[in-house]
Amino acid sequence: MKRLAVALLVLGSAAPLNAQIALDTVLNRLRPGQTIRVSIRDQGRVEARFGSRDIAATSIDSLWVRGRSTATGAIVGGLTLAAISFAIVSGTCSPGADCSGVEVPAAAAVGLGGGALLGALIGSTISRWKLRYARKRPVIGFQWNPRQPATLTLTYRF
Repeated sequence: MKRLAVALLVLGSAAPLNAQIALDTVLNRLRPGQTIRVSIRDQGRVEARFGSRDIAATSIDSLWVRGRSTATGAIVGGLTLAAISFAIVSGTCSPGADCSGVEVPAAAAVGLGGGALLGALIGSTISRWKLRYARKRPVIGFQWNPRQPATLTLTYRF
């Protein structure tokens, strides 16, 4: 049980991998006019179009890019309508009838396609901010050695 708690502590403290990219790489991937949100050390959070303001790269703490939820909407809509179509068609099969044909899989496939299109359409109207860069901050960590229960190590990384 103690190992599980230590593993959860270590896994839960990991930073998002997409925010560990170097700032120069992130800035090179941006398109002129793309909407970004920047957290600046002295000014707080600023939302602007890329290339419209002069901001010193050394003062940027985090950089967020606005995107759309099209893919998420397509996945959720497709799976939802596929499950509903499958349930309706398999539920309407009369007892004693042979429903092992193509009706149920075909209905699920049509529901999957239609739901994906509908979900993508709805998801494209929903904006979502994606973290692309986060300045590494000082981290304080504790390490416990299960073989030596009296040992507790404090580390400070910056």
